[in-house]
Amino acid sequence: MAFHIQEVHVKKTKYSESQFGVILEEADAGMLVKDICRKYGIFLAKSECPT
Repeated sequence: MAFHIQEVHVKKTKYSESQFGVILEEADAGMLVKDICRKYGIFLAKSECPT
């Protein structure tokens, strides 16, 4: 039996681990997700955005 190995490409992020921490802290503090996305230039598909 032969196995086919497929390469997986992971998209690099433009945010560091510490920047993710700041973003999560703002969300925990009650900042709206849509406002966080706007502030940091994060674009989500319409179906992924909370209402």
